[in-house]
Amino acid sequence: MCGKYYYSQDTYHFIDTHVDVNFSKNTNCDYQPVQKIPIILMQNNQRICKMMPWGYSIYNKKVINARSETIRERKLFQNDIIYRRCLIPAQGFYEKDKDKHTFAFESKSHQTILLAGIYNINNEVSIITTKANEVMKPIHHRMPLMIEEASMNQWLRNNQKLDYFLQIENNDLEIVSGVYQPKLF
Repeated sequence: MCGKYYYSQDTYHFIDTHVDVNFSKNTNCDYQPVQKIPIILMQNNQRICKMMPWGYSIYNKKVINARSETIRERKLFQNDIIYRRCLIPAQGFYEKDKDKHTFAFESKSHQTILLAGIYNINNEVSIITTKANEVMKPIHHRMPLMIEEASMNQWLRNNQKLDYFLQIENNDLEIVSGVYQPKLF
């Protein structure tokens, strides 16, 4: 699950070099569900950045994540995964373990992380999650689906590779804060 992520100056620099940007920049900030978040999407064959609220509104609740394994079958997401994919750039994201300890994760290669997402006709965003990789497994069983920078355009507009993207496992991840302590007893 992904319920909070953060930006740094490097994240804004990444956006400035990859898309046409027109939003105010808050350096080193955290983003949480319900807030408007910057997303990258394809419009008229160009990558643009827009601000949209994080979470699909369903019966007075917010659906902030969509599972990669079932996204094609769930009516809520079926059209959006085909026609409205986006990327959520981040410096890193937070996750809590079962004891409510918070951990921060970033790219081992110190690159901007691109979280896979979808948005609906109401311009609401949901982040796609996948099974945890080896770094994440001791903390949580889910993690955001991440897209490599070289695959940005393919993710945003190529339906032929969609199944491939929904199954990728990204291992370029490390814990940058928080200390995992396995139980001794």
